[in-house]
Amino acid sequence: MAMRIVTWNVNGLKRLLAVRQKSLQALLDELSADIVCFQETKLQPSQLDDSIVNVSGYEGFFSFSRSKKGYSGVATYCRANALPLAAEEGFSGHLTRSLEHINEVHRHNMAAEGGAETMFSEQKLELLDAEGRCLITHHGSFVLLNVYLPAIYASVATYRHQFKAELCALVKSRCDSLIAKGHPLIVVGDINTAHRVVDHCDPRGSMREYQVTDFNDTPQRRWLTSFLQEGGGHFVDVFRRFHPSEHCAYTVWTSEEKRRRNYGTRVDYILATKEFFDKGDIINCEIHPRIVGSDHCPVSISMKNIAVSQSEYLPCLAGKHILSKRRSPQTSVRNYLLKQTHIEKTKPAASPFISLSNGPISTIQNTPVCTQQAQGDVIMEDAQETVTVATPVTIGYDKDLEPMVDSIHVRPDSAATPSSVSGRLTPDRP
Repeated sequence: MAMRIVTWNVNGLKRLLAVRQKSLQALLDELSADIVCFQETKLQPSQLDDSIVNVSGYEGFFSFSRSKKGYSGVATYCRANALPLAAEEGFSGHLTRSLEHINEVHRHNMAAEGGAETMFSEQKLELLDAEGRCLITHHGSFVLLNVYLPAIYASVATYRHQFKAELCALVKSRCDSLIAKGHPLIVVGDINTAHRVVDHCDPRGSMREYQVTDFNDTPQRRWLTSFLQEGGGHFVDVFRRFHPSEHCAYTVWTSEEKRRRNYGTRVDYILATKEFFDKGDIINCEIHPRIVGSDHCPVSISMKNIAVSQSEYLPCLAGKHILSKRRSPQTSVRNYLLKQTHIEKTKPAASPFISLSNGPISTIQNTPVCTQQAQGDVIMEDAQETVTVATPVTIGYDKDLEPMVDSIHVRPDSAATPSSVSGRLTPDRP
């Protein structure tokens, strides 16, 4: 089937809707895409309401900043024909307690370091994933990463430079892990790096800022080059594949006046692995500077011959689940936390399935808990059964989401083994 994907840093989703005086429904209809990826939504779980979640024809998936309210955040909206088989929050799998993913990141890093101790402790992974900067959705024939990397300037505090460097290393490790499992990947979002001279309105000014004589010789640009095929990586800059020498193709401007003069930079990307080009599946990539409301503009790709794997179950990360659980405060807390962890049943129970074929889910009965079957399908289990959590629960959401600790049993990390861990992104344990 044909498919269109749009990515857009909206600089505050609710602010954008107010500026444009449009509903989210109208905005998504205007963008006319099968998958829409927003960055910098600045949403918190408490801000989810029907206007954001219950959008006709779309299912929304959200990642929120745990470190600061009104900051960062990404969201992915999918039409019914492009619903993911699974959805995961964060770069590492740490937030969904997929220890296999964490261990794969460790192994990739250790291999790169010649077997030295990994730079990614579990505490480090928790810190890197705390700002709500990534959603990963599995669509059968490909895996999509919606990412928002931080903006780093020469004058920014040193620890933020280190934070972005570690985040970039984590992105590469996770992508390498998924690619090693045979998954074609598409990475979209605000990378916050102008890669080449042609992508920057003032390359000399940038060199002065970073005190370099070669525009390409900054840590962020070196990393992006290494991520792309031209630097030995796996990815193709899709816009540059179709428009290799186009100048002034910018996606962000620092003021309205500069936008009118088109004095900006290109920091929003769609990157894809080579399989899409070997088969000719990606047919175009465009920047849309006429679509306004944010300091960034959208970028889109058009695809063909995309095989879609349909699932009758809505992944646990869907906004409908979060909204429903918020409206059932006594039981929603535990369920919301447990859906991000490995869950082991300690007694059998009849578990009703929620089918998407019956239409959009507006309420979830019996406040069920999300987990996964061995095949990777998302099921809903009765919330009254006792569960065992294989890893400690980390709380980072609003204070009204305080867990009911007496209703769960927490095992230390040492008791969890990769073979016992569920919460996988895909059925074949990527």
